[in-house]
Amino acid sequence: MKKSLILFLAALAPLCAWADEQPAAAAAEVKPDITTIVEVPGDVNKDGKVDIDDIVLIINHYLADEATQAEATAYFRLAANINQDKKIDIDDIVAAINIYLGK
Repeated sequence: MKKSLILFLAALAPLCAWADEQPAAAAAEVKPDITTIVEVPGDVNKDGKVDIDDIVLIINHYLADEATQAEATAYFRLAANINQDKKIDIDDIVAAINIYLGK
């Protein structure tokens, strides 16, 4: 398990470096829907826990073009916006990883 996690984080490192070079417009603005309730922040696939699947979904959303990002459901946008700064960005990816690691 630890070896898999180390390999995952090693694979994520270049992505993080690339993400820092992206313009501010790359972060999708989150438009919350008052009727949407997120029980587990970071649990974008609604399986009750934050795991690798959620992290990959958040990363894919972050790397997607604006049109694709706009298609995300209100629940996804709220669950992926872990730090509640109204955008889904690298900080939310790191927060999801920390939740997964139990930090």
